[in-house]
Amino acid sequence: MFEYLKNHWIKILVILLVFVASLGRFEYKMPKRNFADFHAYYYTGQKMLKGENIYDDNAYRKDGMANFKYPPIFAAITALFALAPERAAATIWFIFNFLLIILFIYYSGRLIFGRDLTGRQKNWVYFWSLLMTARFYMQNFDEGQVNFLMMTTLLLGIYSMSKKKEFLAGVLIGFSSLVKYMSAIFIPYFLFKKRFKIVFYTLLSLVIFSLLPALFLGWGRNLSLQKDFFPYLCKTSLDMHSLSDYANQSIMATVVRFFSDHGSYGINLLCLNDYALVFISGVIYIFMFILSVYPVKTDKLFGLNGNFNKVDIALIFICIALFNPNAWMHAFIFLTFGYMVVFFYLYKVKFNDKPVIGLVVLSFILHSLTASLLTRFWAGNSFEVYSFVTFGAIALFVALIKIKFFPSPIKQ
Repeated sequence: MFEYLKNHWIKILVILLVFVASLGRFEYKMPKRNFADFHAYYYTGQKMLKGENIYDDNAYRKDGMANFKYPPIFAAITALFALAPERAAATIWFIFNFLLIILFIYYSGRLIFGRDLTGRQKNWVYFWSLLMTARFYMQNFDEGQVNFLMMTTLLLGIYSMSKKKEFLAGVLIGFSSLVKYMSAIFIPYFLFKKRFKIVFYTLLSLVIFSLLPALFLGWGRNLSLQKDFFPYLCKTSLDMHSLSDYANQSIMATVVRFFSDHGSYGINLLCLNDYALVFISGVIYIFMFILSVYPVKTDKLFGLNGNFNKVDIALIFICIALFNPNAWMHAFIFLTFGYMVVFFYLYKVKFNDKPVIGLVVLSFILHSLTASLLTRFWAGNSFEVYSFVTFGAIALFVALIKIKFFPSPIKQ
């Protein structure tokens, strides 16, 4: 322990400084914003404890709340936070999420690096990857969002899969899918890879986690909540207002804004109806997913076995953000793993891949334009309307596709 502290004291000091600065920022901003989305979780936890209906959008509208779009198992977790005063609960939530980030970064490194990089190179990969996605991390903290929990449990499930711990992998991926359903995109990937045990354990865990709240809610109330959840989710997430909102950076939202008059942004290049919008979005989804899972023989480049490919995982992580019908800014923390894979690859090839470097720089520029306070004065929300975050994520996706199908030779 002391030896580790001695060898890594600079890294630990940086983490502590970032933690203190982030916590100070959180404690200063969040009470002014009434704790943002965390307030909705806390409010739902209170309703759960009182035995009230947590899927009544009229009640949420009446109280001026964001709708609670999560299953009963997560509502049960929020009830634990509702036992404490809200400010203390929000601080605990922040600390918990900060620890989740550390776990995510550490085990992502374990999956990606192996023994191929020096300690200094690994630290630079961490630094550049977090820099590229920092605005999305800040957005999650500012919104009190749950994406860190979803992303970390999903990543830990994939890590368990790489260690041939199929049951643990299924439990973690199943839990992540219940926190937010987009993690379930890995189920068809595992079917494609013939990892049937993981699929079985994931589906089994979904059933078990869905039944678990009955232990303290009772079977009748839990069944009622389960029946209400999915229709409520569709009603509050798949409406055209959400799908055309300028802050929504999903593929579908981009298609809606560019090719229809929904949202009244004045673009409407093709004047398409709703069926055509869904068809175009679906074609894009299928094409990107096929590119993500299509097998290629790049294992020697990355030192992998045939059942796990870190480039494929990175591509699907990007798909999780882009395929989500409600891809608000905070969803794009899922690009982190992709950036880590890209920088790992660039170190492997001694940065001798200019197209990939160019795509990464382009990705960062596009994301930065939507985050810049300076651009707000002359561009307003135009960069969001024109989906710069979406195209920044696609640039990273293309960089990974280039690595997957046309990698540069490794420099010894």
